[in-house]
Amino acid sequence: WAYDAIGSFERVTYSSSGTAVRLVQPFLDCQVGRKHQSDAADAAPRTKAEVISFVKDVLTSAGERDIYTGDNGTVVVIDADGVHFEEFELKQD
Repeated sequence: WAYDAIGSFERVTYSSSGTAVRLVQPFLDCQVGRKHQSDAADAAPRTKAEVISFVKDVLTSAGERDIYTGDNGTVVVIDADGVHFEEFELKQD
């Protein structure tokens, strides 16, 4: 689920928020949502592990470019087993 500042919400398969959303969302659209890809219909679905790894890389990259992004990232996975939070350090230096 995603929501906006007004309080509206909608069911989505992936989402991002925060000051780096303009950096992160296009990558999620392309790599997770497979939007704007000519071979998207033929591509195999990504595994949960692949998506989590990719999202961590995207958040780490955004943290290097956006001064308001903090030192940690959180990946939230909602699936049939429940809600899972995975926090990790963005800056390794």
